[in-house]
Amino acid sequence: MARRLILLILFIILIPVGVYANGAPVDTGTYTVTGNVEPIEKKDISIEREHIKLRVDEDYVNVKVTYDFLNMGGAQDFKYAFPVDYKINEYESQLKETIFNFKMYDGDEELKILDVKVEKEVVQRDENLYEDVNINVDNEVRKWFITSLTFDENEKKTVYIEYKIKTLYVDWGMSNEFFTRFDKNYFEYNLTPAKVLGEGIIKDFNLEIDVKPLIYKDGDVDYLNVDDFVYEEGIYKVNRENLNIDEMPNIKLAYNSIRHKEKKELENTRIDEEFIKNITSSSHLEGYGVENLYDKDLDTTWAIKEDWDKWIQIEFKYPIEVSLVGIINGYTKDKTVYEENKKVKAFKLELYNGKNKITEEIRYIQERNYEDLDKEYYKDFIDYSDFVYAGPEVDKIKITILDTYDGLLYEDLCISEILLLSNTMKNKNLIELIKLYYKEEKTNEEKRRLLNLLMEVKSHELYESAYFNYNDVIKELSNIELKTEKDFRNIIELGNKKENISKTIYGQLIKSIFFSEPKKFIKELSKYPNKIESTALYMSDEISGKEEWDRLKDEIKELNKDKELKFEETVAVNLFYIKVNENIDKL
Repeated sequence: MARRLILLILFIILIPVGVYANGAPVDTGTYTVTGNVEPIEKKDISIEREHIKLRVDEDYVNVKVTYDFLNMGGAQDFKYAFPVDYKINEYESQLKETIFNFKMYDGDEELKILDVKVEKEVVQRDENLYEDVNINVDNEVRKWFITSLTFDENEKKTVYIEYKIKTLYVDWGMSNEFFTRFDKNYFEYNLTPAKVLGEGIIKDFNLEIDVKPLIYKDGDVDYLNVDDFVYEEGIYKVNRENLNIDEMPNIKLAYNSIRHKEKKELENTRIDEEFIKNITSSSHLEGYGVENLYDKDLDTTWAIKEDWDKWIQIEFKYPIEVSLVGIINGYTKDKTVYEENKKVKAFKLELYNGKNKITEEIRYIQERNYEDLDKEYYKDFIDYSDFVYAGPEVDKIKITILDTYDGLLYEDLCISEILLLSNTMKNKNLIELIKLYYKEEKTNEEKRRLLNLLMEVKSHELYESAYFNYNDVIKELSNIELKTEKDFRNIIELGNKKENISKTIYGQLIKSIFFSEPKKFIKELSKYPNKIESTALYMSDEISGKEEWDRLKDEIKELNKDKELKFEETVAVNLFYIKVNENIDKL
């Protein structure tokens, strides 16, 4: 039976988007359009069935497409493409990976990607769909993933294509605002490439758009250009027989999960109770104490008599970046108590590092209607001050109430909740590192964990989030007992990867590790020949006096006698010794 090679090609295009002044993207999706199979040349092949399943989940769409192709002639070559469009924006110098787990199947057999090609391509976009996005087609790129398929004479084949794709959106972080400006999501599936197959007719066309995950996360569909759908329990369904592709050239979807993203941002940035040493206030009414201010419950409140001094003070166990301080004003348990009690009209906010006041500001609050409060989604009910430039050295906050709004019945002033937000809380490794660093007594296992965290946390994250640096943390590693190859590797890489590290502090650490475990240290160092010299220089600077120098020589002699060492490990021993000796001679 005659057989022919058929090429399947996936192409990808990337398009830049608009820019806000004084800000930058914190998260983006580079995809703009995906679509149908595209024949490279017309062949006697028809699409008997196409079933498209789209599952929308926040920033991603899972795509599954089933084709039934009918070869209506003899064995023939059939080249075609499956399109996916992308963008490149000015903040991304390289192609950003946005399509995941792309697979194609000939029946049950997965097709292998044979080649990848990238070329410039300009494609016209529908400005109505992307009205919120500034499109610049000059920077589009088309990426081709090439695979192969074989057809027999008069053969009918079922081809499956599936992938997960990040939709088009740009979430913006502003230089003078804490909260992220979240964007809508845009998705387009283009049917027109397959027009030359079977005279542009799809005999059995099915489309399912599953938005249940979106609805579950308080999302909404803003736009869908297909009118004849049936909506059933979170799924849009379209079924057509003998669909003329000219009648439905593309499927366009715009949606958003902004409420969910904003709610998640609040949850992920709220400072843990573990960081709070204590909360005190000038006074409070019985049963309405400060414990109600940070309990994540809008049905409880802190309350105080109007004629008393009115202040709240929060002290932290560890210094931490505080980016936003906010309150949920009034007694928000229900409308009655909210309106009957007094609310804050103005307050003074002070941030401290020890005895030093970092910043102070007075905040005036507009009175809100209780009907505007959604207890599940309360971001818009927060009265706050954000301190984008306040720095990391915050260990105390004081809120002093200066003026109040009258209640309908009582003279009691109420605040239901205090919000303390920090971007540091997003970085779980950094949070763990901070807690370990400030622990007075550390076990050896905790020191080893501290070392691992030190390698994982970036220097700018450490600097921006607490007032200590790598050198402060390295001091905490004194007398550490290393156990695994990873431990030794981390020690070696620490001085070669981390910027602004103190040569003295790191050299002292290297010296203590070498003298405690010379064999393990050298065995690991031998795996990194390009780091032997720099590591030796760090250590040699800290060799002090004849006693330590003699000890170093004795350790090297013992290592040279060790027959268990491999050749490259023995070479590392001697090179390490030579470099230490050379530097000591210079000194």
